[in-house]
Amino acid sequence: MQNDTRETSEQEGLRINSFEEQLKRLELIVSQLETGGVPLHESLALFEEGMELLKRLQSMLEMAETRIEELLGNGTTILAPDSVDINE
Repeated sequence: MQNDTRETSEQEGLRINSFEEQLKRLELIVSQLETGGVPLHESLALFEEGMELLKRLQSMLEMAETRIEELLGNGTTILAPDSVDINE
């Protein structure tokens, strides 16, 4: 039964794509662990999923920060789409 809970948690985590969705899932996990009432084996599975989500979120934030620094540091200008003529 312990493996079933872990597999379900992992599968649910794999379906989450966006940063915002992953953050919401992490917040839900934290809430569940803080309120208690979850059996030990489920708590462990939730904790593991939460740690994986945390790693992914940190990685996404680092990539975004790096990209922003590249754009600002190199004097790069974010261009408008080709269909928009900014000289008009």
